[in-house]
Order: sequence, then C-alpha cells, then structure tokens
Amino acid sequence: TVYIDVNRHISNIFSTEEQWQHFLEEFKDCYGNILTDLQEQYPRLTATDIQAIALYILGMDNSDICLLLGLSQRTVWSRRQRIKARIGMSEKESLDKWIEELVGV
Repeated sequence: TVYIDVNRHISNIFSTEEQWQHFLEEFKDCYGNILTDLQEQYPRLTATDIQAIALYILGMDNSDICLLLGLSQRTVWSRRQRIKARIGMSEKESLDKWIEELVGV
C-alpha cells in the first residue's frame, strides 16, 4: 500500500550520517548551540540521546519518533528512560517539562 512505501521513506530520513549532519546544521540555525551545550553539560548523553532530544524539542511525541526513526514504542520509551538517567533526572520527573524549560516554552 501507499502507507508502507511512505513509512519506508520516512524511516530512512536519518539513515546516513550525512543526512543527520544536514539536519543538525538546520537545527542549529533555529536553536543555536543547544545540543552542543547539552553534550558538554551532560557528557553521558549519546548521539542517539541527542537525536531524540532534538526531535522532542521540535515538538514530536513518541509516536512521531517511532515513525520517523522506524523504532518500536518500547524502544523510544526505553530511550527516554536512559536520557533521564543520564541527565540525573528521577523516574517521577517529566522529561517533557525539562525539554520545555530547556527551550524556554
């Protein structure tokens, strides 16, 4: 079906390092050095953590990220939990609220 073809293309958007770097350049134009600053402040964050944070900053929810990156809901949920642990956030704290504060929403 058409949906499957579209889904395959969407999930390949970040499939290469070149595509990811192009995204980061455009992201930086809009949000400055926020991702670089995060990596310096929280050196335990991985490249996939930074990718997820960038997408959350853009307002994407878990379902959007699953579709975009071709991941399962469980994988995205686990990634959120790892991000929280790496930035020293408790289980009860909200990652969404932290991201809103990060970008000044």
